[in-house]
Amino acid sequence: MLVASAVLATYITKPAKKDAPVNVTPAGLATLFSSQRFLIGLTMAVTASSVTSLQNKEGLPSINQMAGWAALGTGVFLTNWMHY
Repeated sequence: MLVASAVLATYITKPAKKDAPVNVTPAGLATLFSSQRFLIGLTMAVTASSVTSLQNKEGLPSINQMAGWAALGTGVFLTNWMHY
């Protein structure tokens, strides 16, 4: 995944034409990829906790619901914000 991110960052930061400006900076891509990796890890942890809680028939904790929605909203916001 790290290699794919590096290749993608290199590909995206190259201008399509010789005179075309680059809209995305390498620092911006690094921030975006780091944020997405963090959100993936957070989502995995919340999902694992939710599965354990549901298997133990304890119900879905409110904190897991809030964390899941927050991760989804943050991911959508960051992706759209970083691309424009």
